[in-house]
Amino acid sequence: MDLYQAGTEFPVYRRLLIAEGHLKHSLSYWALRKRNKFTKPFDINAYYNDPAVQILIDSGTYSLNHNPASAPTADELADIADHYYDEFIQPNLSRIDFFVEFDAARLDADHRMKRLPWLEEHRAKAVFVWHPGQDLDEICENWPNVAIPKDAIDNNLAHRLARIVRSTGVRLFGLGITKPDLLQTAPFHAVTSTSWLSPSQFGDTIWFSGGELRRYPKKMKDRARKRHRQEFVDAGYDIDLIDQDDPTEVLRLSIYAWSRYMEKLNASIRGVTPTTPNTTEPNVDFASNTVDTQSLQERHQGVTTVAPWHRPDNPTIRTKEQLADAEATVLELQLGRVYKRARAEESYGENELDPVLSEEIDRWSKLAASKRKADEASVSISIKATQKGAAETGLISRLFGAQETPHHALPATPSEAAEQNIVDADVIED
Repeated sequence: MDLYQAGTEFPVYRRLLIAEGHLKHSLSYWALRKRNKFTKPFDINAYYNDPAVQILIDSGTYSLNHNPASAPTADELADIADHYYDEFIQPNLSRIDFFVEFDAARLDADHRMKRLPWLEEHRAKAVFVWHPGQDLDEICENWPNVAIPKDAIDNNLAHRLARIVRSTGVRLFGLGITKPDLLQTAPFHAVTSTSWLSPSQFGDTIWFSGGELRRYPKKMKDRARKRHRQEFVDAGYDIDLIDQDDPTEVLRLSIYAWSRYMEKLNASIRGVTPTTPNTTEPNVDFASNTVDTQSLQERHQGVTTVAPWHRPDNPTIRTKEQLADAEATVLELQLGRVYKRARAEESYGENELDPVLSEEIDRWSKLAASKRKADEASVSISIKATQKGAAETGLISRLFGAQETPHHALPATPSEAAEQNIVDADVIED
């Protein structure tokens, strides 16, 4: 997959891309019309004197279709379309890789049909634009190059495009499509985008780290730049200029990040995972027994980075003991993140703190407090007795109800003589 960086109608961006070694450029005809009156024939070699630069011409009609109020009239669009094909594309056809169809929505349908024979004649470099409502399968069967606008694609269409490419062999072009999930799903031959310019236009920070393309908005740029500070230094960029929002330096970061991301994406598409070569010491003995390379015990007791091919079993939680183990594991993982941010803070200069470290410590403290509270043993027993009606004769009613059984006194113990074998008698006095 090729990435044609857009915005090259501005000389400063064009020169910067060439200086950074990115040689695939997208040039917008409509954006160029705002800077060039075309009073004389346009020679694209005057813009790109380096023959190594590969050029894709975008008609730029996307902005016209989404802002119809400022679009020219239908008659004016017909003249502009003729100029695009006859005076802009035709003289420079041998220098460019591809050119996108002039697909303005307000362009007369008859005029568009009139240009189809010319497009058919140059079908090897012409990119036909598909729009929702058109027969995508038929277009891909009839044209070798088909463009998909960015507002017409989603994950469902991306999976459908993969099937169409397998059956027709069409080359797909994503216009303004740079969402990582779509790039990983849809089998584009090439994409165009101005996303790399967002650091200078909107204050974003774009960087490639941990195998992912990371885009931080302006409100998060300070935190992001502190987080990746050492990575910027290792890549050879000027930290002071980045902190000062130097437009050239932040765009250099963006170009580097996009290049690294496309390398990783293309490697994964080819089924190749780039790895750092490891040198093996000579005269290494072979293992006598088969070694399970996916075993954590064989990877230095789990202290090394988990390899991409390691597939641990899915954890299951069925008992209280398993739940306690899972909580302890999460607590240990969070503590590891705290230590990692602490080591990163040590690499900063004096009087520089890592704002992420405090957040990680707070998370760990909350997790630890929650676990301590759960570990506290507490038992409470409550008994609640209720009676629905006085007429019931159940056990509860007999014990506590209004018709409870009256308590009878125990019978009196019969009195007996204190001594046995003594006859009671009266005393008679003489």
